[in-house]
Amino acid sequence: MKYIALLYGEPDAGPAPGTPEFMKMLGEFQSATAAMADAGVLRYAAMIPSARYGSVEVRPVMVMGAH
Repeated sequence: MKYIALLYGEPDAGPAPGTPEFMKMLGEFQSATAAMADAGVLRYAAMIPSARYGSVEVRPVMVMGAH
């Protein structure tokens, strides 16, 4: 089964784009994605960096057809 993680947060919560803090968060996204891929599971919601500034909702996705 496949899942999708929906990220929710207040508009001004978290670092602003272009700031060093934002660039750090992008690096954290890359690290988290690599760790999830290495584990064979790309839906470890707690590892998503922006979860610190809002919430993450994980929902199952219906896969239609062959993939």
